[in-house]
Amino acid sequence: MFKVLQVACQKGDSNRTIVPQGVAAIWDCLVKEFMAVPSTKDWRSIAEEFLHRWSFPLCCGAVDGKHIQMSAPRNSRS
Repeated sequence: MFKVLQVACQKGDSNRTIVPQGVAAIWDCLVKEFMAVPSTKDWRSIAEEFLHRWSFPLCCGAVDGKHIQMSAPRNSRS
């Protein structure tokens, strides 16, 4: 991601610190208003829904690979 920003913005390695700092600042400002911390009861309900809907036991979330570039670790058989 940072390589794309370097080319697009014609900036050097400064993006490596600016982007995480910017994201952290946005998170700190908005987290309490828009992202409530789930209670233990909420986590259990989420896990039960994953089990019922997707047959994944003890799962509380998922990442959609369409939006996040992911690659298997080296020497893995994935």
